[in-house]
Amino acid sequence: MREIKFRLFSKVAQSIIEWEQVKEKPHLIWDGRYIEMQFTGLTDSKGVEIYDGDIIHYGYYEDLAENDDLTRPMNFSVKWSTADGGWTANGRLIDWDKNGIYDREVIGNIHSGNLTWK
Repeated sequence: MREIKFRLFSKVAQSIIEWEQVKEKPHLIWDGRYIEMQFTGLTDSKGVEIYDGDIIHYGYYEDLAENDDLTRPMNFSVKWSTADGGWTANGRLIDWDKNGIYDREVIGNIHSGNLTWK
């Protein structure tokens, strides 16, 4: 079972507030100056935790190989889909244990422009 945790994006400071700080100041979640991002329970190829709104770079995505365009490196944003009952990348359900995704890396977040985590 995955750990339930969040990080916040500050609209004012244009920065990320990590889970440890959120736990100390939970009232920030309901403050309109922050966007909450839930942990997906997934990590990228380097062990970086993936959150709602993260942008993931895929080196290869076998399950999307319905046409040749989808076998080349691509970037996808991650979000929750109630209809699919899971996390999706550009509208496609993510199941990295089964879908043949290789060389995935968090390269940023939809809220923070070019901010990246290493």
